[in-house]
Amino acid sequence: MNVVESELVAKETRDALLPHGTPVSEGFVGSGYGMRTDPFTGEMSMHTGVDFAAPVGTPILAAAGGVVVSAETRPDFGNMVEIDHGKGVSTMYAHTSRMLVKSGDIVRKGQKIAEVGTTGRSTGPHLHFEVHVNGVPQNPSKYLASLRSGEVGYMLSAAAPAASSTK
Repeated sequence: MNVVESELVAKETRDALLPHGTPVSEGFVGSGYGMRTDPFTGEMSMHTGVDFAAPVGTPILAAAGGVVVSAETRPDFGNMVEIDHGKGVSTMYAHTSRMLVKSGDIVRKGQKIAEVGTTGRSTGPHLHFEVHVNGVPQNPSKYLASLRSGEVGYMLSAAAPAASSTK
Protein backbone atom coordinates (compact mmCIF):
# COMPACT_ATOMS: atom_id res chain seq x y z
CA MET A 1 0.00 0.00 0.00
CA ASN A 2 1.43 3.39 -0.95
CA VAL A 3 1.13 6.62 1.05
CA VAL A 4 -1.92 7.87 -0.88
CA GLU A 5 -3.78 4.57 -0.40
CA SER A 6 -2.82 4.55 3.27
CA GLU A 7 -4.18 8.09 3.75
CA LEU A 8 -7.43 7.18 1.97
CA VAL A 9 -7.93 4.16 4.24
CA ALA A 10 -7.21 6.32 7.30
CA LYS A 11 -9.74 8.95 6.13
CA GLU A 12 -12.42 6.30 5.45
CA THR A 13 -11.83 4.85 8.93
CA ARG A 14 -12.10 8.30 10.57
CA ASP A 15 -15.29 9.06 8.62
CA ALA A 16 -16.86 5.76 9.70
CA LEU A 17 -16.13 6.48 13.38
CA LEU A 18 -17.20 10.15 13.56
CA PRO A 19 -20.89 11.01 13.77
CA HIS A 20 -22.00 13.07 10.78
CA GLY A 21 -25.41 11.83 9.64
CA THR A 22 -28.75 12.28 11.40
CA PRO A 23 -29.73 9.22 13.49
CA VAL A 24 -33.35 9.30 12.24
CA SER A 25 -34.59 9.96 8.72
CA GLU A 26 -38.05 11.35 9.45
CA GLY A 27 -39.63 13.81 11.84
CA PHE A 28 -38.28 17.21 12.86
CA VAL A 29 -35.97 18.90 15.37
CA GLY A 30 -38.17 19.49 18.41
CA SER A 31 -35.57 20.98 20.72
CA GLY A 32 -31.99 22.06 20.12
CA TYR A 33 -28.83 22.03 22.22
CA GLY A 34 -28.43 24.79 24.82
CA MET A 35 -30.33 26.64 27.50
CA ARG A 36 -34.10 26.18 27.40
CA THR A 37 -37.16 26.13 29.63
CA ASP A 38 -37.41 22.67 31.18
CA PRO A 39 -40.84 21.25 30.22
CA PHE A 40 -41.24 19.62 33.65
CA THR A 41 -40.00 22.35 36.02
CA GLY A 42 -40.59 25.50 33.96
CA GLU A 43 -37.08 26.66 34.89
CA MET A 44 -34.16 27.41 32.58
CA SER A 45 -31.75 24.48 32.29
CA MET A 46 -29.11 23.15 29.93
CA HIS A 47 -30.37 20.75 27.25
CA THR A 48 -27.32 18.66 26.38
CA GLY A 49 -28.58 17.16 23.14
CA VAL A 50 -30.90 17.55 20.18
CA ASP A 51 -34.44 16.13 20.24
CA PHE A 52 -35.75 14.61 17.01
CA ALA A 53 -39.56 14.34 17.21
CA ALA A 54 -40.70 11.29 15.24
CA PRO A 55 -43.40 8.60 15.43
CA VAL A 56 -42.98 5.72 17.89
CA GLY A 57 -41.15 2.89 16.14
CA THR A 58 -39.16 5.11 13.74
CA PRO A 59 -35.76 3.43 13.17
CA ILE A 60 -32.80 4.95 15.03
CA LEU A 61 -29.50 4.52 13.19
CA ALA A 62 -25.98 4.62 14.62
CA ALA A 63 -24.53 7.99 13.58
CA ALA A 64 -21.10 6.34 13.39
CA GLY A 65 -19.48 2.96 13.94
CA GLY A 66 -18.28 1.87 17.36
CA VAL A 67 -18.86 -0.34 20.39
CA VAL A 68 -22.06 -0.28 22.45
CA VAL A 69 -20.96 0.53 26.02
CA SER A 70 -24.45 0.75 27.48
CA ALA A 71 -27.95 -0.38 26.52
CA GLU A 72 -30.09 0.07 29.61
CA THR A 73 -33.11 1.75 31.15
CA ARG A 74 -32.57 4.87 33.28
CA PRO A 75 -35.19 6.95 35.13
CA ASP A 76 -34.37 10.14 33.19
CA PHE A 77 -33.45 8.85 29.73
CA GLY A 78 -35.65 5.75 29.70
CA ASN A 79 -34.34 3.10 27.32
CA MET A 80 -31.00 4.42 26.11
CA VAL A 81 -28.03 3.26 24.05
CA GLU A 82 -24.51 4.69 24.31
CA ILE A 83 -21.86 4.02 21.66
CA ASP A 84 -18.11 4.59 22.06
CA HIS A 85 -16.58 5.67 18.74
CA GLY A 86 -12.98 5.82 20.01
CA LYS A 87 -10.65 8.76 20.60
CA GLY A 88 -12.95 10.06 23.36
CA VAL A 89 -16.05 10.43 21.13
CA SER A 90 -19.36 8.82 22.13
CA THR A 91 -23.02 9.21 21.21
CA MET A 92 -26.17 8.61 23.24
CA TYR A 93 -29.66 7.75 21.99
CA ALA A 94 -32.42 8.13 24.62
CA HIS A 95 -36.17 7.59 25.20
CA THR A 96 -36.25 4.63 22.78
CA SER A 97 -39.23 2.28 22.67
CA ARG A 98 -37.01 -0.67 21.86
CA MET A 99 -33.25 -1.30 22.00
CA LEU A 100 -31.91 -3.64 19.33
CA VAL A 101 -28.31 -3.86 20.57
CA LYS A 102 -26.64 -4.81 23.84
CA SER A 103 -23.50 -3.78 25.68
CA GLY A 104 -20.41 -5.07 23.88
CA ASP A 105 -21.97 -5.17 20.41
CA ILE A 106 -19.94 -3.70 17.56
CA VAL A 107 -22.09 -1.49 15.34
CA ARG A 108 -21.47 0.14 11.99
CA LYS A 109 -22.57 3.57 10.82
CA GLY A 110 -26.20 3.44 9.70
CA GLN A 111 -27.03 0.21 11.55
CA LYS A 112 -30.49 0.16 13.16
CA ILE A 113 -29.82 0.18 16.91
CA ALA A 114 -33.20 1.14 18.40
CA GLU A 115 -36.63 2.62 17.71
CA VAL A 116 -38.05 6.00 18.70
CA GLY A 117 -40.18 6.00 21.83
CA THR A 118 -41.22 8.09 24.81
CA THR A 119 -39.68 6.28 27.80
CA GLY A 120 -38.23 7.99 30.86
CA ARG A 121 -38.62 11.73 31.43
CA SER A 122 -40.27 12.50 28.10
CA THR A 123 -43.15 14.67 26.91
CA GLY A 124 -43.82 12.70 23.71
CA PRO A 125 -42.22 10.39 21.14
CA HIS A 126 -38.75 11.56 20.16
CA LEU A 127 -35.08 10.65 20.08
CA HIS A 128 -32.85 12.60 22.46
CA PHE A 129 -29.40 12.48 20.80
CA GLU A 130 -26.13 13.55 22.45
CA VAL A 131 -22.49 13.70 21.32
CA HIS A 132 -19.79 13.63 24.02
CA VAL A 133 -16.05 14.29 23.68
CA ASN A 134 -14.04 13.04 26.65
CA GLY A 135 -17.30 12.81 28.62
CA VAL A 136 -18.31 16.43 27.96
CA PRO A 137 -21.57 17.06 26.04
CA GLN A 138 -21.06 18.85 22.71
CA ASN A 139 -23.55 20.51 20.38
CA PRO A 140 -24.49 17.62 18.04
CA SER A 141 -25.09 20.13 15.24
CA LYS A 142 -21.31 20.63 15.02
CA TYR A 143 -21.02 16.98 13.97
CA LEU A 144 -24.22 16.56 11.97
CA ALA A 145 -23.67 18.94 9.06
CA SER A 146 -27.08 18.16 7.59
CA LEU A 147 -28.79 19.45 10.75
CA ARG A 148 -28.44 23.19 9.94
CA SER A 149 -27.26 24.09 13.44
CA GLY A 150 -30.06 22.20 15.19
CA GLU A 151 -32.72 24.61 13.97
CA VAL A 152 -35.94 23.83 15.86
CA GLY A 153 -38.68 22.76 13.46
CA TYR A 154 -36.21 21.66 10.78
CA MET A 155 -37.81 18.78 8.85
CA LEU A 156 -35.55 15.74 8.55
CA SER A 157 -36.74 14.58 5.14
CA ALA A 158 -34.20 17.06 3.72
CA ALA A 159 -31.43 15.94 6.07
CA ALA A 160 -28.95 13.18 5.29
CA PRO A 161 -29.59 10.15 7.53
CA ALA A 162 -26.66 8.21 8.98
CA ALA A 163 -27.17 5.73 6.12
CA SER A 164 -29.96 4.57 3.89
CA SER A 165 -29.81 1.12 5.48
CA THR A 166 -32.29 0.28 8.25
CA LYS A 167 -30.82 -3.10 9.17
